[in-house]
Amino acid sequence: MRALSKTLAITVLVAAIAVVGIAAYLLMSKGSPSTKGENVTTTATQQPSLEACLKGPSAIIVYESGEKNFADTLLQYVEKQLASNLPPGTKFCALSAKETGLTSLPMYPALVFKLGMDEIKGKLRDFVLNATLPGGYIPFRYDYFASFATQLGMYLGKGAPKYTHEAKIIIVNGDAPGTQVNEKYLGAAKGRLAVVLSAIFVADVKDIQVVDKPPANIVPDEYPAVYAESNADLAKYNPDLREVAPGIYYDYKDSLAELLAGLGLVPAALIKYKPIPYLDKHPALGSGEIHIAIFDDIMCPYCARLYINVMPKLVEYAKNNTVTIHILDLPVHQSQEALVFHKLMLCYYNKTHNAWKYYEIFHDTYKQLYSYILSGKAEQKLAEIVKKLREELNTTELCPAAKYVELSIQHSQDVGIRGVPGIVIWKKGGKHMLVAMGYHDIDWFMEAIKWMKTH
Repeated sequence: MRALSKTLAITVLVAAIAVVGIAAYLLMSKGSPSTKGENVTTTATQQPSLEACLKGPSAIIVYESGEKNFADTLLQYVEKQLASNLPPGTKFCALSAKETGLTSLPMYPALVFKLGMDEIKGKLRDFVLNATLPGGYIPFRYDYFASFATQLGMYLGKGAPKYTHEAKIIIVNGDAPGTQVNEKYLGAAKGRLAVVLSAIFVADVKDIQVVDKPPANIVPDEYPAVYAESNADLAKYNPDLREVAPGIYYDYKDSLAELLAGLGLVPAALIKYKPIPYLDKHPALGSGEIHIAIFDDIMCPYCARLYINVMPKLVEYAKNNTVTIHILDLPVHQSQEALVFHKLMLCYYNKTHNAWKYYEIFHDTYKQLYSYILSGKAEQKLAEIVKKLREELNTTELCPAAKYVELSIQHSQDVGIRGVPGIVIWKKGGKHMLVAMGYHDIDWFMEAIKWMKTH
């Protein structure tokens, strides 16, 4: 399975620096070129005087003892990203908790502003808390800044934020196929997962427990369900959290089930149903009430295995209208020929609406390419196939429908797909969808179809 490359927390601090930013880090997706390896510069610049910083207008990284270097590094990225959203003359400073008087923040380093709310412009206003701290400071959302600081700090080897409060994580297994945590993988990844969840819940995660039943009187709306138990009011620091039982908090906005699936801790996630954009622009086989969407990449070896070993059996269920199979584009490998192939095929489909021929070409191409993909020599072979298909199909990749390839890539993450093959299964009129990534055999599909029919 190949993780999608993302440009998240570091490149757009004022955009949604959320759960997926950390997931991208742990999946070895390092963000923009400006954050890679030796291209990162962390030389501290001369900051304004303490008096000027405290007077404002200013954006201040507040740190505790031993974090000065980390704070200075964070400050450089903050200044680059936020300067255009703050008043002219805004000072950018890194100050200690003692210097600012902010000695009881929920995390350090943290980002605060010394200015009026009406002076904050653009999207940045969406990412500050509606609260005023002692001294007149306005805090940037702690959970977003924790995600940003964790991603950048871990990548640069400067550590992660420290939190004032503690929490225990409770992960509730599901009964849908693949929604049970792999305890072996969790054991190896527990430390990293704790760092990720600490940023989300703005608390130092001391323990992670996996259970088969949710806490009393709680009905999860996704599986695996992730809760934080804490003596602190965690919802005060992350507005996306809700206290669903005394001392137990749940992130109602971000799907942590998707996060666990993306990290490989569960084979699948059961999430709330979300429509897949532009589904009608892609081929569909059959007309059954159980829908299976498969996001693929013609250069993906696991996609090839799926098409060669599993798809012919699934297609039989489509032919008798037990299922509907949707074939969507997700060319994430660095291959220009793959992108051309996907666009060519989608142009062909939108010209003819011949979904079965579309599937046959994909199936045959995977069979031809598989050995070449494994040997790393598929690019030239695919170029030959594309040239031949242009002639046989009497079409090109230059058509209005070609744009739906890139839109499919963009919107795949809306339903939690971050790798190929990506699989989404749902029932017509149902409230949930099962999301999985990587190769799954026909037995898993049969179990998933059977489960969906009865839920």
